Amino acid sequence: MWLHRRSEEPSPTEVACYWAKSKLSKVGSSIKFLTLRDLGAEEELSSDEEDLLFLQEVVKKGIENTSNSQLLKYFVLNGINEHLGLYQLLLKFVERPGGTSDCTEFLNFCSQQMTVDLCSEAAIKTTEQSASSLWFDLRFGRITASKIYDAAHCKKSDGSFVNQILGVTKVPVTEALRGRKLEEVLKGAEQKLNVKFKRVGLQLKPRYPIFGASPDALTDDYVVEINCPQSEKNICNYLTKNKEITANKVTDVFF
Repeated sequence: MWLHRRSEEPSPTEVACYWAKSKLSKVGSSIKFLTLRDLGAEEELSSDEEDLLFLQEVVKKGIENTSNSQLLKYFVLNGINEHLGLYQLLLKFVERPGGTSDCTEFLNFCSQQMTVDLCSEAAIKTTEQSASSLWFDLRFGRITASKIYDAAHCKKSDGSFVNQILGVTKVPVTEALRGRKLEEVLKGAEQKLNVKFKRVGLQLKPRYPIFGASPDALTDDYVVEINCPQSEKNICNYLTKNKEITANKVTDVFF
């Protein structure tokens, strides 16, 4: 769509001299600075109804052809995305007539939209976790179990923690790969403990809409989580003085 619109624009040589220098290029040489007023008269921006109709036509054709494009993800929603996705819930919240921007009211709104049945369905459909696109969609904007400690100790409203929650920064590839490889430990643990592990997806609760958890497995009595030492020197945190495996008491899980 962007490329199509750009192709309809006149070329620079049709509207201005190709060799003319911009006003900004003079800054630092003949003039010291420019104000916005110096750049030209203010232009009134108006919505283009034709653009809106074009977008609606694209979405309509995509639905008719059952296209699986990235664009349609934001226009064709199923019940899970619509009622569990924080992004969609936020849009519905701000579009309410006479609504406010109060955080507590937003959380109450989310709790009313989310249902136990939808949460259970989402958990089943996200069992593959990082291999599921729905898993990523529902985790967006939520404080997951591995980030609870960071959330409790975060003192900034726009720092690195917020960036992680919003997907601005990602987990380093090496750490992500290490975690995936160690998932094979589950099979060995099942055999050694003679306990059957149940793989689960993202766990959500309407009462706590901003939180989520994706444990590696569950049993009737335990939550199973694989812990990945980031370096060889950290291995000692998981061993006793007799070199026996023990729980890491300094991990965020024990917060």
